[in-house]
Amino acid sequence: MKNPVPAVWLLANLIHPVILMLWFNDGILAFKSEDIGIGVMIFIYAFLFSIPSLLFGLLAEYIISGIVKDAIYRYLFWLCLAPLLAVLNWVLVALLFDGGVRWMELSLAIPSMIAVLLASLMRYRSFLKQESATIINENEAESVS
Repeated sequence: MKNPVPAVWLLANLIHPVILMLWFNDGILAFKSEDIGIGVMIFIYAFLFSIPSLLFGLLAEYIISGIVKDAIYRYLFWLCLAPLLAVLNWVLVALLFDGGVRWMELSLAIPSMIAVLLASLMRYRSFLKQESATIINENEAESVS
């Protein structure tokens, strides 16, 4: 996989409803049958509203890969930047649909920040494979010349 961002985005969208429901149930894992429908609804809305996060993430990964050459440092930059992209997406959605940002409602963005951080931690190997694929492509280009 050349760019791990789409996989991280999809995995974060799958994790997000569970974290959101745990966040508002005070960490209790006792889900009722109607919680499954709520979780699916949250997934659909979060999936649609997080499309700007995917685009921001692709742009951020492109910028990071241009600036930082070492895979570990690139991954650390991503770990710091990805939750901030989730907050930026939350601000963008709030401005679009609510007309303003209420910073007291920032707790709604925290579960998405946790989800993207967990998804990024789970996809650690894909970030390292991205580096090896980039080196292989550069070596192939040099051998053809």
